Amino acid sequence: MTDKPIKHIELSSAEWEQIKSKIIEEFGQKIIITWVLKRECGFTVRSHTDWNDGNYHRVICLDFYDEQMKTWFILKYL
Repeated sequence: MTDKPIKHIELSSAEWEQIKSKIIEEFGQKIIITWVLKRECGFTVRSHTDWNDGNYHRVICLDFYDEQMKTWFILKYL
């Protein structure tokens, strides 16, 4: 793995919650620890709020550090 993230994937809060549930089911609750998630799944999670159409929207960004792990994630969860 490299130290710099490659292009991220943006998800809505609802999309992330569904995917997160599947990941927790597969790996167990400890997977939500940042360094474990990066080690096991190749990404870290960050959240921010966007202003769009006069409303705030929470956006979840998954920052991937390995192109193969990103491809694996897309095939498996999206």
